[in-house]
Amino acid sequence: MYRGTLHYFPVEPGESKLDSYRRCVTLWESLKVDLDKQVEPLRPDYAKAIANRQAMLDWWNANPAEPVAAWELKVLRSEIARLDTEGRKPDPPRLDLHAENPIALLSQEAQRLWHERLTKPKPQQVVAGTIGDLTNRFLDHKRASAASGQLSMYRYGSLRSHLGIFETWVSRDKTVKSLDALCLLDWRSHLISLSTKKSISTTTAWDRMQAVRQLIKFGWELGLIDLPRNIASKELRIAHHSGSVQAMKPGEWMKCFEASTDRTKLYWLLMANCGMTATDMAELKPDEVDWKEGRIVRKRSKTRQVENVPTVDYKLWPETLRLLKQERSPSTERVLLNANEQPLRVLWQRENGQLVSGDSVWRACTYAMTKATVKNRHPKDVRKMGATLLSNSEHEKHVGMYLGHAGRSVAARHYVETSKPDFDKAIDWLGRQLNQGR
Repeated sequence: MYRGTLHYFPVEPGESKLDSYRRCVTLWESLKVDLDKQVEPLRPDYAKAIANRQAMLDWWNANPAEPVAAWELKVLRSEIARLDTEGRKPDPPRLDLHAENPIALLSQEAQRLWHERLTKPKPQQVVAGTIGDLTNRFLDHKRASAASGQLSMYRYGSLRSHLGIFETWVSRDKTVKSLDALCLLDWRSHLISLSTKKSISTTTAWDRMQAVRQLIKFGWELGLIDLPRNIASKELRIAHHSGSVQAMKPGEWMKCFEASTDRTKLYWLLMANCGMTATDMAELKPDEVDWKEGRIVRKRSKTRQVENVPTVDYKLWPETLRLLKQERSPSTERVLLNANEQPLRVLWQRENGQLVSGDSVWRACTYAMTKATVKNRHPKDVRKMGATLLSNSEHEKHVGMYLGHAGRSVAARHYVETSKPDFDKAIDWLGRQLNQGR
């Protein structure tokens, strides 16, 4: 079969199989030369369709470390061969957009990803001893910390963003020796100017200042630069504040709860009952739930690696336990999965370093808030609501335990153990404020 046509060479009388094979190969090579001279040119839409698929193949070949299923590459290669054959026939059928560009068949997110892959310029080579080189080393170190759970991926993403902005401002091609005291003063002045113009918040300005300080200290620890004398100076201070606590009101919580499906009701209950975030729910393990006694015993996902953070034993409200049993997944690793049997919250990094997240909890709760006409709220405000209610009651001493925070005093961190019955009473009291609990 060649270009859609089967070519057959019969065996001649008295000819052995080997002689026949050799003769047929010689005949075929001669015929192929003649056929290639007669090949019809590809029609433009077929040429474009082949080029689009070849571009995807070329990208995979240039990025062998990226995961890809073997069948995907096989499909692309077979489609290229098919289009090359059909496109040379007289009057082949016209291709629609999807046939011409396979990327058009993908989801919007996947389309954006492939657009970035195929249009991304080749990275310029970073010269050793430059700010760009030091930044790359620093971010590689932080990425490894994030992969091992010692740093959150969100914090890594924040550092990457802040230092990318700093590199643009200072020029990443400059030598690391230019990261001196004057550079720090100028960077602070630049950040103050942006915050004064309301281009960024004072908190963002402070965070960007801290990111650059970390970068410089990292370079000093590697022996690449001298530590600027003003690295810890008050002259580099940027006043900032996080603002007042915006806790959800119990009435707002109940409106959202009533407007929700059973699955979303479970999210609202876990946030209020156990002070959970979406990440906590996504990472809740079967062995952290006592299904018989109705309790969840775990450390917060965010601070799981911190030694003096408490392992909290939460008593579940009846409705929390009922829905948790109802919505439990068959997975041996996670109690809850989304409708696609994937983690409730996922985070991945594109080729350009941008962090992209998918949050089933946020999506479901935001829909419920819209349906309940509760505005200007975030699911995290529920955790703040629980802490605020407890802090304004006789159960104030249990706020830290409810939030999963380490005690502030030495005694609280190392010597004083929270009474389980007392904490249960606090959780029961909190439930009654929301028409839950016993």
